[in-house]
Amino acid sequence: MVDISTAGTTIEIDKIGTISRFSDQGDPWTVEQIEVTGYGITINNELLVWSKPNAFVVSVNILSGTPEFNKLVTLVKNSRVKGKGSSASSPGSAANVGHLKIHLKSGSTSSDVTFKNGRLVKGPVAGSSSSDGRTTAQPAMFVFEDMA
Repeated sequence: MVDISTAGTTIEIDKIGTISRFSDQGDPWTVEQIEVTGYGITINNELLVWSKPNAFVVSVNILSGTPEFNKLVTLVKNSRVKGKGSSASSPGSAANVGHLKIHLKSGSTSSDVTFKNGRLVKGPVAGSSSSDGRTTAQPAMFVFEDMA
């Protein structure tokens, strides 16, 4: 038997903290696939291949209304480039998140995956509501240069 449950998984994000409460309105987190090889065909029908640089994209669906969600909203707001006449000294610099660590529990085993040198790409600026009167979650997207 193989137990594929991920109950008990937590995610640590610099500037937000440890997240253990994820929204049930989407995947708790996703790590996008990366394309490591590009390819093409020459006019003479020869296959060309090359290595492709890429970044790691991680999305996290934090339960709205939690302290971690509120920290995420603050991070998004502080990362926004301000308009003309703004007193922002380093627009967008708050988006540096450093690392994101997934402490993955899978059945009776656990492992850590750490992404490094990251930035916030997009996230919520406020909570939202659905037509059934429930708060809705909006995933935050991060991009990282490296992983350990």
